[in-house]
Amino acid sequence: MTTASPKGGTYTSPVSVTLQTNREAKTYYTVDGTTPDENSPVYSEPIFIENSSTLRFYSVDSNGLSEELRSEDYMITEAANEVILSSIAQEDGFVGRFSADGLSTSILKVGDKGMYNTDTYRTILSFDTSSLSSTHTIKGAKLRVYRKALQGNVQTMDVDMKVNAFGTSSSLEPIDYSSAATYSNLLTAQVPSQDHQFVDFELPSHVLKEIASNNKLQFRIKSATTASFTSNVLEIYGGEHADYAPQLIVIKD
Repeated sequence: MTTASPKGGTYTSPVSVTLQTNREAKTYYTVDGTTPDENSPVYSEPIFIENSSTLRFYSVDSNGLSEELRSEDYMITEAANEVILSSIAQEDGFVGRFSADGLSTSILKVGDKGMYNTDTYRTILSFDTSSLSSTHTIKGAKLRVYRKALQGNVQTMDVDMKVNAFGTSSSLEPIDYSSAATYSNLLTAQVPSQDHQFVDFELPSHVLKEIASNNKLQFRIKSATTASFTSNVLEIYGGEHADYAPQLIVIKD
């Protein structure tokens, strides 16, 4: 049997849908309202649904046995009180604990390099909140990040928050790894179970004033991994990726 995760329903943002089978099989699907057949797309990676759609699918196992057609309805509605800010790609990236561990604006990762090290890499995300209108009260906010790839064992992520920048500027610098945060160890969340899935960090009420002040904000994502010989690395998508960019989702009245 083939199942979709998440299931159909009403969502206020696009969803990335994973199709799973309970045995080896080939899954055919459509999202345009037509009935899938063997000429339809074959499922190979999560399906990104950004507009209201009906996902129809069925699987054929290695013996040629076909299951009944299944479907899930996804209603994507924009919440009138939500403002979504994507991270700034040129300022995103990872910084290493030591200079030899490097830094990069094209790779965003947390975890360790192995050889019994821990917390080798930390990711920096930048957001510009100056576009937010001051005529509304901010009632809530959350940081959303999407898993890109996982090697080894990284179970949780912790988040620090800095008003303005961790370093001397908002550009990525080695000092960003250890410089003081405005709010340290602000949030913790489980790593998503599959690639392309996201996790939301719900920001506590006492930091919302920083968003309302139209400041530049940076978040530092890190993970305290378990020391082992092999590396444990989680990659997340950066701001350059239209579908899976990190987002600061602000809820206004």
